[in-house]
Amino acid sequence: MAILSRYRPLLSAFGAIAILFLGGSAFAQNNDNVVVSTQKVNDRYDVFVENRNPYDITLTLNIRGTNISTSKRTPYKNVYAPATRRLALQIFIDDKKKGFNVNTDYTWFMGDVNARHDDSFIYDLPYRRGETYKLGQGYGGEFSHTGKSYYALDFMLPEETPVLAARKGVVIMAHGESDRGGPSRKYSEDSNYIVIRHNDGTLGEYAHLKRDGVLVDIGQKVRKGEKIGLSGNTGFSSGPHLHFTVTKVTEDGTSQSLPFKFRAKRGVVTEPREGEDYTAI
Repeated sequence: MAILSRYRPLLSAFGAIAILFLGGSAFAQNNDNVVVSTQKVNDRYDVFVENRNPYDITLTLNIRGTNISTSKRTPYKNVYAPATRRLALQIFIDDKKKGFNVNTDYTWFMGDVNARHDDSFIYDLPYRRGETYKLGQGYGGEFSHTGKSYYALDFMLPEETPVLAARKGVVIMAHGESDRGGPSRKYSEDSNYIVIRHNDGTLGEYAHLKRDGVLVDIGQKVRKGEKIGLSGNTGFSSGPHLHFTVTKVTEDGTSQSLPFKFRAKRGVVTEPREGEDYTAI
């Protein structure tokens, strides 16, 4: 039972702006909700990055041209927080008596490449106190928990079981309109899911929710233990369950699952075992 390996949270894009013997004061390129713009200030050009998304992005700027220099060596990679506009770098004309040209292209993907998981944090189980469910697939599960999805857990929740936030954070992505699922990769794009950003920049992913089983909105702050959804059987799945994993984005823009520990009736679990029952407290 598995979440599809790439279920839409890792958005990425690219764009470019060109400055040729500039006569105006500002230029901008809007790609989805990321805007890269330049503003003329005296004899230099300031390059700004505006992130209008509800999540962090990692953006790389590459600047090429003639008769120019930059305040930072490029390609220049940096992380931009949600709903922010920041100065990325500055472009200077080397010889102001001569013409110049600049080509600035950029790529970006969702997530904070500098995020570091708080390994001391103890997660709650993602279901109600007193309820007990079997772990259908654990770390390294042969069905689908391999490669970068190694550290994922599948709890055997019946359909419509309330799903709770295992850690507080902000909802950055959600999809709840699918009614398709089955044990085939052809359903990989059909999972309903919720993605929550934690305060250390990592992401909590809850997948295979039922249709209309997403009970939170993008941008909403959620508390640990808050009801966020209803379990289901959508996407690449061999039966009703909840797929839960903690991830971070890597340098190549893909998602890497991370080991984590959670609190259960038996104590703090650091090595969850497939086939065992876990009771939430």
